Amino acid sequence: MAEQQEKDNFWLYIGGLIAVVVILVFMLKSRETEHLKSSAVQEIQQEIEQSIPSRRMKNVAVD
Repeated sequence: MAEQQEKDNFWLYIGGLIAVVVILVFMLKSRETEHLKSSAVQEIQQEIEQSIPSRRMKNVAVD
């Protein structure tokens, strides 16, 4: 009888561990893109957009 009770607890531990891992993955996944919401990223994008026309003009061959 003690074996049966121990076996049931084993699967409860496994189920709990799986649940904890799934919750942690979702929490970390939601925080993965938090840094993209900062204003620094927007400033860098604006600088890149401003430099694109000047780069295109440098590559044009003058005849």
